[in-house]
Amino acid sequence: ALPIYLQDNPDADFSSIQDAIDAADDGYTIFVYPGTYFGPFGIESKSLSIIGSGFDSTFFDGNGLFRVMSAVTAQSLYLEGITVQSGYASQQSPIQNRVGGGLLAVGVDDLRVRDCVFQGNQAEYQGGGVYAENVSSFDMTGTTFVDNLAGYEGLNSSNGPKGGAISLRGFGGDSETWCKIGR
Repeated sequence: ALPIYLQDNPDADFSSIQDAIDAADDGYTIFVYPGTYFGPFGIESKSLSIIGSGFDSTFFDGNGLFRVMSAVTAQSLYLEGITVQSGYASQQSPIQNRVGGGLLAVGVDDLRVRDCVFQGNQAEYQGGGVYAENVSSFDMTGTTFVDNLAGYEGLNSSNGPKGGAISLRGFGGDSETWCKIGR
C-alpha cells in the first residue's frame, strides 16, 4: 500500500500529498503514514482534514525553497500529527508572497491545528511558521514552534521580526472566541 489514503477508501492510495488533496471531495479526511513528504501543497475552496501518524514521524517539508502548505478560501482546515518544516516564503511564492513559510491560511472559516510542530520555517515578511488572514475561527492545541523566523523586508532587516511563529491578521467573528491557543 502507498503511504496516503482517503477516509472512505483505504485502497485508493496516493504517493503524493497534492494528488490526495486534488482527489479528495469537500469534507474528506486524508490519512498520512510516517515519512517525509516534500511540498508545496495547496488547498483551494474545499474543507479538508489531514491527519499524520504523529509529529515525530510524519513530516511535510519545504526543503528550504518554498512555502510548505497553503489553504485559500476553504470552509475548514484541520491538521493533526504533522511536523511542518523547512518552509520558505519569498518574493517568488505564489498567492501571497513573503508570508507564511510553513502554512499560509487566507479566507479559511475554521482553522484547527492539533499536536503539530512547526520548525525551521522562514518568511521574508510575516509568519515564519504560520500566517493566517481573514480566518473566522482559529484553534491551535498541543502545537510547538521551534526556530521559525520572519522579518520585515527580509530576514536581516533593521525593522525587526514580524511573527516568527505566528502572524494573525484580519480576523472576523466574536473577539472573545475567534482565537484559541492551548496546550
